[in-house]
Amino acid sequence: MVSGPDIVDHESAEAQINAASKSRYPIRTLIVLLLIIETLALSVKFVDERRTANNNAKAMIQRETLAVSEHVNGNIKAAQSVLRMAIRDGRSIDRLNGQFPAIEVFSTLDIATSAADQRLNVAANLAGELISTESNFGISQNGDLVIIEKNPGRGHVMAIANAANWLPVPQTGLRYTIRQRVAVGSGDETLAGAMNSTRIGQPRIAFGADYTRVTSACTVIGDSSVALCSARTTTLLSFNEIAGLIMFGLLIAAPALAMFGLFGVLRIQVDQMREIEKTKEDAAKIIDLVMDGARAGYWEWRPGSDQVFISSHMAKLLEAHTDGIIPLEDLLMAVHPGDRDEIRNAFISGADSGVLKIEFRTSYSQGRRWVEIKGRIGERSDGTSLLTGICNNVTERKKAEHSQRAAERRLRSAIDGYSGPFAIWDKRKRLLYWNAAFAHTFNLKSALRAGMGYDAVSMAKSPAIKRQSPAEDDVHAQLTAMNDGRWLKMVERKTPEGGLITVGVDITDTMQSQEQLKRQRSKLKKLVQELERSEGRAGELARKYAEEKTKAEHAANAKGTFLANMSHELRTPLNAINGFSEILVNELYGVHSDQRYKGYAQDILTSGEHLLDMINDILDMAKIEAGKMTINPQKIDLVDPVDAAVRMIKRRAEDKGI
Repeated sequence: MVSGPDIVDHESAEAQINAASKSRYPIRTLIVLLLIIETLALSVKFVDERRTANNNAKAMIQRETLAVSEHVNGNIKAAQSVLRMAIRDGRSIDRLNGQFPAIEVFSTLDIATSAADQRLNVAANLAGELISTESNFGISQNGDLVIIEKNPGRGHVMAIANAANWLPVPQTGLRYTIRQRVAVGSGDETLAGAMNSTRIGQPRIAFGADYTRVTSACTVIGDSSVALCSARTTTLLSFNEIAGLIMFGLLIAAPALAMFGLFGVLRIQVDQMREIEKTKEDAAKIIDLVMDGARAGYWEWRPGSDQVFISSHMAKLLEAHTDGIIPLEDLLMAVHPGDRDEIRNAFISGADSGVLKIEFRTSYSQGRRWVEIKGRIGERSDGTSLLTGICNNVTERKKAEHSQRAAERRLRSAIDGYSGPFAIWDKRKRLLYWNAAFAHTFNLKSALRAGMGYDAVSMAKSPAIKRQSPAEDDVHAQLTAMNDGRWLKMVERKTPEGGLITVGVDITDTMQSQEQLKRQRSKLKKLVQELERSEGRAGELARKYAEEKTKAEHAANAKGTFLANMSHELRTPLNAINGFSEILVNELYGVHSDQRYKGYAQDILTSGEHLLDMINDILDMAKIEAGKMTINPQKIDLVDPVDAAVRMIKRRAEDKGI
């Protein structure tokens, strides 16, 4: 597949090849008159062809270098994604070893630093340097590609791979090299020196000592300082160029040979154009293969043009309806409406600055998919400028960044919401962050600044401190008495990165409780002494208490016996009273001559039953005191006891007129 706007050039070149193959110029009759003109024209054409061939060779090697660079960068990003997922899921880094053929070693920075393997030590030294930079990978002195995922507070993790293994297997006369501090490559070793003098983004052609030409190009991998270079050897004079020189000699030597030389050059030009077109197709296929492997898309745009070329994978990422050469407005329709103006301005500014990099949301995914496009401007063989680049799906990275920002906001909210003083220091003991309670506790609201030294802050907060003393239960803590009467327990712990965390806990209540406990202990000691003195008196009182208790128990037993006997003696005649009064009430032996006798008998029966209930209650009291009472609750009708009570007092009430 020929990429982008080159499709138009390819069709034009095919037309030129067909026209040149079929054309025959009537040169024989004009060869004498036009010999000098032809010689000059062909000389100019030879120079132009040489320049064009050199430019094509440079463009081809530059595109191959860019494709391999993006392939390596895609593998690096894949390794970083694996490290991020392992951190997010809390998985052990060691368990990743052997699961990814491209990565030889997964490790944490702490383990690699203390490992006995020199290779891990060298990689750990490089990783330590990368922490303080914006780059996440580099080449170690041993030629290893070191990829680090920074994880402040929880431990950095890293991946190590042989950089040469990530390069394609080169053909004869071809070499790829990754360089930074050292150069690691694969292929023809004789081409290593040619790449050392090649600058980034400036392809060059050099002449070797063995009558060869070396075409080389370099480009950076991602946004790092690591460069990827490619070099290819060709003969000093190609067959086409030698044929051109022979043609010039023939044209100058004999006009008769001019026609044959012209036809020979025409055939050579046709073959060369076809070879160039075939080379472009091969390069485009390599780019498509690399882009598919890296899950990235490819695009091209000529500044000022209203059309843009997008690859099939980029069309899938954008959910566009078609790929290939499409109007620029169709590309913008695949972009979220909120990002279209930003994309349009990015293309315009990219044409001026030569660099384009932007992240945006797609339209058909309702803004849920994030895509990144980036590219650089280059010069084509015809002298025109062409902005080319790649397209990546960065949705997961954006989600991870959003989650990280949310976690940072929650952490800051938690720190700010902590009631005690809290401060974080870097490994040089410079103040990074503090909460409002830290500034308020030590009266430093207007004095604190980020980057202040630990000693300077200690001097600034000393006026608010009354005294300090080491804590008995923690060697990292100090008990601090404030001038306002509060007590703080200041604890300082080191972070894995070598920094320091200062946390203060209000222990005023604890200290006051300790003081109160001391006073209570003193009182208790006096009380013990008093108890010891009164122990003798307590023995005498206990003896008297035992005697009185015995007397009380004897009296209680006598009372129980009296109540039992009294109840028995009272119940015996009371049963007779109740029995005879019941006979009178029921008129078992005849009707009373006066019904008032029956009423009186009823009152006697009621009073007797009431008295019997009272005696039973006295017996129940005796049972309760003896612990033998069993309660059996039952439902009763309130009318009966009320009627009984009324009958008992009715006659007295009537007698007294109440």
